[in-house]
This record gives sequence, structure tokens and C-alpha cells, in this order.
Amino acid sequence: MIAADFGADTSYGATQESNEMEHEQTQPSDGFVDLVSENMEQSHDAGVSPSTTLVDREIVCTVCDGDITGLSIIGRNVHMNRCLDTQLQQLDAGGSFVSTAVIDFQCPHCSINLCKFSEERRVVHVNLCLDRGSHSSNQLNNTSTKRDVAQIETSSATTNGERISSAESGELPQCNICGVSLISRTLASRVTHFKQCSKKQTRSGQRPSHPRGSAESTATESVVVCATMVPGTPSELWHTLVDVAGGSTSGIKRAAQNAFDIMMQGSQALKRLSKFPPAQFPGMRSIGKSWKKPKLDSENAKRVPELKCPEYKIICGTKPRFIVDGFRFASKDLSSVYFLTHFHSDHYIGLTKKFDAGTIYCSQITANLVMMKLRVDAKYICIVAMNTPIFIHGVEVIFLDANHCPGACIILFRQKNEMSFLHTGDFRFHPRMLEYPALRPFVDQESTQNEMQRLSGVYLDTTYAKSKFDFAPQEIVIKHVVGLMEKHYSTQRQMYIFGTYTIGKERVFMEVAKHFGKKMCVSKEKFRVLSCYGWDKEDMDFITTDSGDTCFFVMPMHSLRMDRLSGLLRSYSNRFDRVVAFRPTGWTFQGANASLSKLQKDASDRFRVYGIPYSEHSSFSELCQFVKAFKPKTIIPTVNCRSRHQMTEQVDLIRRATSKLA
Repeated sequence: MIAADFGADTSYGATQESNEMEHEQTQPSDGFVDLVSENMEQSHDAGVSPSTTLVDREIVCTVCDGDITGLSIIGRNVHMNRCLDTQLQQLDAGGSFVSTAVIDFQCPHCSINLCKFSEERRVVHVNLCLDRGSHSSNQLNNTSTKRDVAQIETSSATTNGERISSAESGELPQCNICGVSLISRTLASRVTHFKQCSKKQTRSGQRPSHPRGSAESTATESVVVCATMVPGTPSELWHTLVDVAGGSTSGIKRAAQNAFDIMMQGSQALKRLSKFPPAQFPGMRSIGKSWKKPKLDSENAKRVPELKCPEYKIICGTKPRFIVDGFRFASKDLSSVYFLTHFHSDHYIGLTKKFDAGTIYCSQITANLVMMKLRVDAKYICIVAMNTPIFIHGVEVIFLDANHCPGACIILFRQKNEMSFLHTGDFRFHPRMLEYPALRPFVDQESTQNEMQRLSGVYLDTTYAKSKFDFAPQEIVIKHVVGLMEKHYSTQRQMYIFGTYTIGKERVFMEVAKHFGKKMCVSKEKFRVLSCYGWDKEDMDFITTDSGDTCFFVMPMHSLRMDRLSGLLRSYSNRFDRVVAFRPTGWTFQGANASLSKLQKDASDRFRVYGIPYSEHSSFSELCQFVKAFKPKTIIPTVNCRSRHQMTEQVDLIRRATSKLA
């Protein structure tokens, strides 16, 4: 019953077809019962009783662990099918298989323990044994083949008493496929016999021959469909069903609905099994072609849904559409005109060296970084000079300094229909922006009653569009950092670290370096980035990559955490014993009365980290000042825009706060 045990255990891999037909499987098929009854009657006509021919031992159902020793072959088959159908119904209803027995699953060919294998892997393992068995059987010489045949004939003549004593002694009494006694066989001979039987049954569709009406013949015919471990070709399966059903069409259909068939012959089960590579055995070479995961059909292949470009990344009224910082959605069908306000990852996300959707308009510094870091082909990049109007598809475009990071721009679009839109990208508002020649005509035009000179809309950086985010101007914060450095500056084994991003926060450490006349040590990668800025030689002289030249260091912001500073200090233990670090960020500072720095230190006072409210985004009060100065007809938020409701809330909050300003 090894083959039946293995087939029953693989019921965990039941396909969708079995779930759909479960209601038809709750009762055994009448045609199939009649078919097997006919076979049983033929056995009685031949004067052989299955109950007296088979080994008299306890037989347990592999599904429910019930005793089925007293049942005939037909009864056992029907019992196991009912158990399988019951568990399939439980699985479809969201339940799980429950089994209290601990079964030692072993491969019937190589005797390897398969307890820890999944159901699919057990099937794949046995399949591989069958394939290799067919290869090995072809290499047997004629002498060994004749000896095996002689042993089979000898073992077939063994009496029932010998079989019973063999079972009691723990030996394998008979072949689990064809039923031939293997008592007198050696282990090597038994393995060879298993492989030959498996070859005949699973590859050619032919079952080992037995005298018509014998117990072995009845058992083989009754379980050949339900206990087949490896499915054959459709034609082979059809001939097998014809043989079992006795040529009856109704019998063939009912036999094909056997639970074991549905589990092992379904195309879905084959797809699931094909995902697992064959098991590897020590000392055995792989036979045949190497295993490869099958490719999905083109109609079933997974397709990534196309993302729709949000409205706040499209400049209103432009044809072709002007896309600003929307490279995640870039395609030739969307547009051929793209703008990049600055080189921060949340704005260039989606831009790669494979970009070919159109032309990217950006500043010189941003273009240098795009070509160096992202390796975008230069033919797709158009460099726009600052404060210089250019015309793109009839629209006047002007790039202006955004007071954010090097190369960052705010962009003014003036269309032929007198509509004007300003896209701020990421910016830190400063009153000097009101003096930009390109923006001066739009400042406070309500007093002149000239509606044509008001901005039609502003695409606004709303990073800090909440009243709690209010911090001091950049100049005041930088002076505070210089003051802290003067307080802590010492030449005795103390290192000073300034946090930064890939680009941004440069003004803080450059002002400190110039004040103390000391060089700032940066990584080689950071030095390459700084070289793209086009700084004067005087500024670049304050930058070095040699850590031995200075005690001032520029490092990534994430490295200035307390749990990382101890490891950092160990790497410089031959020079420094203490660390003073500065983290310039605006996120941790809330309220108009927030302090200019927050100190964090350890118990030994070896590590001091100052949080500094230096931000390169506009605070809430600065956003209100910007809106009050320009009074745009429409405000379109570009940050925190997950829903239209959220966008409306931001705009209403800014409008209400602006109306309260004197």
C-alpha cells in the first residue's frame, strides 16, 4: 500500500478542479462500483478469493487512520475516496486537514525519508527516482536481468504462511505496485524491481501481468487510476481508463472523476509541481536536460498596472503637457516635455539611464548630477540658464533660484492666453524673491486692480503646511551654530561632525569652515557631488578628502545617531576621544517659541549631538507670507496630496492664516 499511502498524502495539493467537483464526489460513482464489482466476480469465477490471497495483516486508511483490514479491495478504495472527499470539503470551507497519526514517509525506490518534504516535493522526488530508475534499468546486463526474473518466479510461489511470517519479522512482504512477493530478494534486487515496475506503470501505461482473476490483478486494476503517482500523457491516460472501465463510456467518465485522478492529473497540479526543482541525491548524476522553471503563458503573465500621472504634476493648459517632477509616470504617450526642479530622490524618482520619453529641462547643476549619478543620456537633457526666458511650444519658461539645495529652481510658465503659473518645486521663501525681475509684475497686484497680472495658479511646496512647523530664518540658525562651535571648539582630541544629505545643508558647514579657517573632510563620493556645483576655487579649497588634515567632518545625516557614534569614534580612536555633532533639520522643531538647538548627550558626556532647526523648506509662516505677497488665484499643493480632501485642507488652512496677516 505504499503507492496508495503516497497518493493519499498528496491530497494536500488538490487542484481547483477537485474543489469544483467536490459535491459530485461525496458518493462513489455507481458505474465505477459496478466496474470493480465485475472484476471481483471474475476473481471468484477463477476460484481465488482476495481475502485469502493477500497477506493477512492490519491495513489502516492513510486519510483517517481507521482500520480497513476487513474490507475488500473495492471497499478500501471506496472508503479512501470518501475520506478524501470529506477533507477536500473541509479545505474548501476554510478548514485544514487533521491527522493524528505520525507517518514515516519513505521513497519506495531509494528509501530516503521524506517526512520533512512538502507534498509537492514528495511527488517531484519520486518522479525523479522513476526517471533515473529507467536510465539505470537500461544499463543492467543480461545476466542480472535473468537472475531477477528467476527470483520473481521463485518469490511468486511463496506460500501464505511464509508471507505472514515475513510480515511479522518486519521484512517487506510484497511489491507495493504489482503485488509480487519480495521476501527472498536482496535490497538491491528489491530496488531494481521497484524501478522496473514503476517504469512499466507510469511511462508506458502497461501494468505488470498477472493471471486473470488473481488478487494481484484485482488490486492492480482497482487502484491503477487512484494510486498513480506520476501522470502520463493524455493518450496513455485514456487507454488506462478504457482498460479499467471495460470499454464502457459511462464507466470511463465516472472512473476519470476519481479523487486521486483529479488531484494528480489536473493541469493546475502540474503547474504547482513544476515550480520545484528535482531533488538531488549524493553520488548520482543528473539525467536528461536540466530543470527549468516553466514560463507563464503570455495571456497569464503578470502585468504591472500603468500609473496615472496626478494633476498637480501637470501644468494646466499646456499642449503637449508639461510634466514637472513626474518621472514615475514618464512615457512617450504621456508627454515629450519634462521638467526637473532639483536633484532630490523624491523628485527624480523613476528617472533612469533608460529614459527616452522626451526632453528633460533643468538647471546646469541638476543636469551635471543627473548625468553623473543616473547616467541619463545627454541628448535627452536641455540645460536652462537661470533668469533667462526660453520658449517651449509657445510657452515662455523662466528658471529662478529656489533657495533650497544647489541647482534647485522655481519655474515660471507664461502662456499665450495670458495665463501664468508658478511651480515652486521645493523652496525656502525669502523676501528677496519678491525682487526677482520675472516675478515683480505679479507681486501684490490687487492694489493696482490689474487682474491680468495676477498668477493664475501656484504649485506650492506644502511640506510644512501646518501651523506647528515654524522656525527661525536660515541666517539666524547659522549664526547660532557658529556660536555653539566657538563654545565647544578645542584642539584637544575632539572631532566635529556636520550632517548632510546627498545634496543640501552645505551652507551650514561651509559657513563654519570659513569662520574657523578649517577644511571640511568629506567622502570621495561627496567630493564628486560638490564638484558638480561649479563653486569657485576659494570655496573648494575648504573641502578635502584627507581625514588627517582636519577635525571637521561632513557625514550623512543617518550616521549621527547615538547608537552609531560610538563605532564611528572607535575608527578615529588614535586621534579623538569626544564628538560634537550637528543635525540640521526642521522636523523636530515646532512652535514659534521653539529653541534654536536641542542637545542630546550620553552619560559619559563623550558624545554631544545638537539638533538644529535649519530647513531648506518654507516654514508655515513663510508660506503665508508668500501667498499674501502674490495672491494667486489658485493654490495647488504638491506635498501630502494623497487625497483631494487633504489638498483642500491645506489650502484652506493657508488661506485662513494669510487673511489674518496685517
